[in-house]
Amino acid sequence: MCRSNAVAAGDPASCGITPRLHGRIRERDRPPSRRRLATASAVFICVIAAVVPPVRDGGQVVRITVDQSQLTQSRTRLEGTAAKGDLLEVRLELKATGYTWKLKNHDPNRLKPDGEVTTESQDKKPGGREYKVFRFQVLDEGDLDFQLARPFGNPDPKDLRLHIELAIVRITVDQSQLTQSRTRLEGTAAKGDLLEVRLELKATGYTWKLKNHDPNRLKPDGEVTTESQDKKPGGREYKVFRFQVLDEGDLDFQLARPFGNPDPKDLRLHIELAR
Repeated sequence: MCRSNAVAAGDPASCGITPRLHGRIRERDRPPSRRRLATASAVFICVIAAVVPPVRDGGQVVRITVDQSQLTQSRTRLEGTAAKGDLLEVRLELKATGYTWKLKNHDPNRLKPDGEVTTESQDKKPGGREYKVFRFQVLDEGDLDFQLARPFGNPDPKDLRLHIELAIVRITVDQSQLTQSRTRLEGTAAKGDLLEVRLELKATGYTWKLKNHDPNRLKPDGEVTTESQDKKPGGREYKVFRFQVLDEGDLDFQLARPFGNPDPKDLRLHIELAR
């Protein structure tokens, strides 16, 4: 699941505007509040992961609440989305007397515990539902394994696996959009997002290279790869560059032959921060 961007049609030189890339993130449009969704893949329930104001530079608080009514089997798997640098708050309902939640397994190099585990009432009001609250710093995607059981053994424990995926902003540029020797496009991402730029490979002997960027704003993430469209043989091929979004900035690419080209194509991709 990712944000897939479609570029506005038209020649920038002729229409006097800069094409802007708008998109969808993880199968839905990003609303102004930048809410992120967690989808229950095992029990087909949608869990709202509310986002509240930032608590540290570059991060949001992503809150995922799981009620016991969603645990329809002994092992349940849910999925959520967050960005690197976010604070993930997992709220697990406490209902049956004597039962409590515990974290059974996780990788602290991916999802690092942040602070003490607390017990809170819904909306922090007396008499409301109670929740066990776990907090994590999001360093990478990963799994959190929880268990609902009695402290001294339980003949019927409930296991919950919460899989956290990284928010990905995917921008695809086809060569038909390069209507002049120098083309400028714009995209939007949020701090902490993983930006994936897919540039079409078409003419034999031509390839894309990253000419210029500021790694303090858009930091390369992993190796540059070559992939087919939808990862199927025979589809269009793309050169794929990935970046961690630290701030707004520019990415300068060039399409040319490795050993010189009388007619190279230059592309500047300007990334703005989501407001």
